[in-house]
Amino acid sequence: MRNLRQNMSFFAPLFLLAAASLGACSSSDSTSDATGPTGSSGSSGSSGSSAGGAGGGTSQTVDKVDLLFVIDNSASMLDKQKVLAKAVPDLLERLVNPRCIDSATKAPSPIQPGSPLAACAAGAEREFKPLDDIHIAIISSSLGGHGTSMCSSSPAQDDHARLVTRGATNQWGDSGFFFWDPTQKKAPAGKPPGLADSSLLKSSFAEAVKGVGQTGCGFEATLESMYRFLLEPNPPESVTRDPGATLDEPAEVTGTDKTVLKQRADFLRKDSLVAIVVLSDENDCSIIDGSLSPDVCNDPKLDAGGAPVGCNTAREPWPADWGVKTPFPANYLAASQMQLKGGTNACKTNPNDPACTSCYYKPDGVEGCGFVPKEDDYVGLRCWNQKQRFGVDMLYPVQKYAQGLRNQSFIYDRDGYKVPNPLYKDGLRTPDLVFFSGIVGVPWQDLAKKGGDGKPNLDLGYATPDDAMYARVLGEPAASPPKPPQDPLMLEAVTSRFKPGLTHPVTGEPLEEGKWNSVNGTDYQSYKQDLMFACVFALPKDEVDAQNCLKGDCADCQNPDDPDYNVLRKDPSAKSPAAKDSKNPLCAPPVDAANPSGPGQYGKYDAKQYRAKAYPGTRFLDVMKRFGANSVPASICAPNLTDPALANFGYRPAVASLVERMKGHLPQK
Repeated sequence: MRNLRQNMSFFAPLFLLAAASLGACSSSDSTSDATGPTGSSGSSGSSGSSAGGAGGGTSQTVDKVDLLFVIDNSASMLDKQKVLAKAVPDLLERLVNPRCIDSATKAPSPIQPGSPLAACAAGAEREFKPLDDIHIAIISSSLGGHGTSMCSSSPAQDDHARLVTRGATNQWGDSGFFFWDPTQKKAPAGKPPGLADSSLLKSSFAEAVKGVGQTGCGFEATLESMYRFLLEPNPPESVTRDPGATLDEPAEVTGTDKTVLKQRADFLRKDSLVAIVVLSDENDCSIIDGSLSPDVCNDPKLDAGGAPVGCNTAREPWPADWGVKTPFPANYLAASQMQLKGGTNACKTNPNDPACTSCYYKPDGVEGCGFVPKEDDYVGLRCWNQKQRFGVDMLYPVQKYAQGLRNQSFIYDRDGYKVPNPLYKDGLRTPDLVFFSGIVGVPWQDLAKKGGDGKPNLDLGYATPDDAMYARVLGEPAASPPKPPQDPLMLEAVTSRFKPGLTHPVTGEPLEEGKWNSVNGTDYQSYKQDLMFACVFALPKDEVDAQNCLKGDCADCQNPDDPDYNVLRKDPSAKSPAAKDSKNPLCAPPVDAANPSGPGQYGKYDAKQYRAKAYPGTRFLDVMKRFGANSVPASICAPNLTDPALANFGYRPAVASLVERMKGHLPQK
């Protein structure tokens, strides 16, 4: 978006050449043999967990957890990172000092323990044993310019899917992650012990979250970054592209990043519970580097080190459940000065129609082909609706990520060789021990449990996802034609989605021009340079008061009279509408100054930013739906940032839902 509202057209490599001017481009064995001296992993245990297993498998009980946070570090993410930093203590406290619950009712006890060593009151018991072996790591969403010069102005714009340690202290040696080790006995032989002070662990990790920053690449390859760190057998060492290459030539992907493999081997134990937490306010933009293999090898020939070097049998087409359609276009990101061809007529009504293809190789006028008008092709939005607009999808299929998380048997590496899945390679972890939580752009009202009055109430936490929930927030993007989400606010669009008589499917509020709603405030005039918001949430008053958009210190609001904000100039000499004409709900002062969390003044635009925003995170939701029972969808739009005593504070409901889903696999008394 303005922070490079991710989208590519048909050709990936060139696409990024324009982002710099937009600001926010912002050993073959990959598992570790080093495990702690204790552990009941691999043994059957009575679970009682609601996590039925994403891909099947026997329920297990384990005494070690590997937590991976995948944090969007593009522009406008700082406010959300602050919220996550406040939620981190909640998550770690629940794991290292579990609650006491009534032995009969299982409800939280009124008296909670002050430390992991404290006993519960009479008639109460721990919900699970305090954990004393946890790895906690952070990676970002930035994978750079995919072979172009974009997203290359600072190291934070390409973190290579390696662990992020900016601002981090008290990490375990040179590992790049935190190690909770209160007994000082869980480190592998010859390695130093981890942290034994829970307060230090929580404060250090909170600082590390904030250190991720918001200067990363605006084309957020969030899912691919997660995949490369945890799963990719041969993560690329470099992605380059000859500046003189023709438009449809892919980038060159070479080498294997040994740093990523080493960090993975140190972080990921073969017998741990793995929990992945994604934090992103934009949809995933995982651009294909180079090009996907046109086929796969199901019987690879291995070298002495076990790496695939050839195929013993003929290569075969991709299995249908991997979502790969061949032939695949070159992966490039089109330069801002380059006008792109659109898709054929079929794309406009059904991007999943086989007749939908790129017009790049077709004459103008044939099947409706021609160039996409400049005003409809803001470079920061080329990740949005690619197939419909350009006739090709330049992003990795979402099935790739779901298969990686749930397929216990194998995955395909970047060259199409069938190889063991690093998550399950040693056979000690089953899919019911892998959890995927997405704190992403989706209204919390669509996900929350409902109170006795039938209204969504996040004090009660998030509901377990089901088909009805996914129909509401995702629809069926793979259907032909795609079925849109039932919630209009989850539709990706550059123009207003509101119309007379339209209401929100959960809150019942009107979604009409001129009316304020509690979910996304209102759609606004983005001049086709931004997507409409899925949801917004009020910033704390002290943060609002400290801002002055006239001086440029607001993430998403500008000088109200600035004619250059959010406007695509067709004629450089033409006067553009001012920012105050956009009706942006983020910049609208509250109706009641004493209640800054309440409704905003529709159509008003102040020199302060009162709210933060998120865009529809549909690709994350698609992966979670495909992954299955161990998915934990949550909203990045926090309804309460002012009262930390409440159950709905910050991302506490997301953290609580994740722990509730995990705890059936954690050691009991």
